[in-house]
Amino acid sequence: MIDYAHILKNGVEISSSGTTGEPKMVLRTPDNLQACIDVAIDAQQLVRSSKVLTVTRMTHAGGLLTQTLPAYSIGADFTVIKFNVYILLNSFCKFFY
Repeated sequence: MIDYAHILKNGVEISSSGTTGEPKMVLRTPDNLQACIDVAIDAQQLVRSSKVLTVTRMTHAGGLLTQTLPAYSIGADFTVIKFNVYILLNSFCKFFY
């Protein structure tokens, strides 16, 4: 189980994509995490009643910073699953309907 409160308080290292070279670990400070969360909430118009289904890894920005932490921080309902198209469709139907 991921301790999201601990991540928000202490920061976290996530993997870069490696688009400009070798993938590396990047430290995201608590202030940086909050800035990412604020942008994600605004861009996606997330509210407490939103439902977020994350299928990307928590070690990457997409899963952690643009979906899961924003949902967690506003108390929205969220689920994190490992990507598999069958599981994704099944989870989507259960989660949203």
